[in-house]
Amino acid sequence: RINRLVRDLTLGNPYIFSLDKSMSLIMVSPSVPSDDFEQLPLLDRQIEKLLAPLAAKYPDFQIERTGMIAVGRDEMDSIGPVTTLITLGAMVLVFLLLIWNFRSVLMPILALIPIIIGIIWTMGFIILTLGTLNLFTVMIMVILLGLGIDFSIHLATRFHEEIVAGKSLEQALGHTIG
Repeated sequence: RINRLVRDLTLGNPYIFSLDKSMSLIMVSPSVPSDDFEQLPLLDRQIEKLLAPLAAKYPDFQIERTGMIAVGRDEMDSIGPVTTLITLGAMVLVFLLLIWNFRSVLMPILALIPIIIGIIWTMGFIILTLGTLNLFTVMIMVILLGLGIDFSIHLATRFHEEIVAGKSLEQALGHTIG
């Protein structure tokens, strides 16, 4: 007991406890760089697997993990699957707004085809170059939809104006692209 007190006074206590001694904090430093977005979630999963037997062995204790790695993984796990639904929901809303504006189903379909192709190409490129999606790259689908639909709307509106003005299909396409 005296050896421990001398160590705590000279070197400091290696364990961090709350004032009432009901909580202890154990720091785990990653052995991978903090910007390695592929390895950090795997490391967090390994930490979680290591903590599971401890939680089973000591059911009276609550064993949790925290920090940037755990928070980042939790954010990615929670928003990743939902982002596809958000993108599809935004696409449906844009589609409905375009139907309402053009009073047609064909024009919105033609306006959304380039955006869908662009999203597929962009996500494929991200997966090929980065290997995995993170919180920022997953949101690119929604950003591309919001930013990319403008040009399609301009083209569709111009084409619609030309058709309403009585131009033939060829003339309307020529004036729209020109």
